[in-house]
Amino acid sequence: MRLTHLLSLSILFLFSFQTVHSLRCYSCTDGQCKTTTIVPCPEGSACLLVHVKNGSSEYDVTYCTLQSECKQPPAFIPSGASFSQTCCYTDLCNSAIVNKMALSIAGFLVLVSLYVSRF
Repeated sequence: MRLTHLLSLSILFLFSFQTVHSLRCYSCTDGQCKTTTIVPCPEGSACLLVHVKNGSSEYDVTYCTLQSECKQPPAFIPSGASFSQTCCYTDLCNSAIVNKMALSIAGFLVLVSLYVSRF
C-alpha cells in the first residue's frame, strides 16, 4: 500500500513540473525566405505562410498570426496581386523551402508513376 502511494506521489510530482510550450514559427520577410528566424508566438497564434504573385514577381512571407486572422487576407498584399496563404498549428510548420520541396517531390513521383504504369 505504501509503495502505491509513493508511486502515485512521484507521478503527480513529475507532472507538476510540466512546462508550457508555446508555438514556434519561421519568420521571414525578405521574399525568398533564405534568411529565416524562429520566433515564439503568443498563445492563440498560428504559423502563416503567404505566397504572393504580383505580375512577374513571386515571393513568400512567413510569420506568426492570430488564429482568427487565418481566414482574412493579409494587409500587405498589393492591389491586384494573387496570393495563397496557409495557416498551420504545429512547431515550425510554415517553412517556404520545405513546402516548395514537397511540391517538387510530389510532381516527380507523379511522373515516375506515369512512366512505370506504361509497362
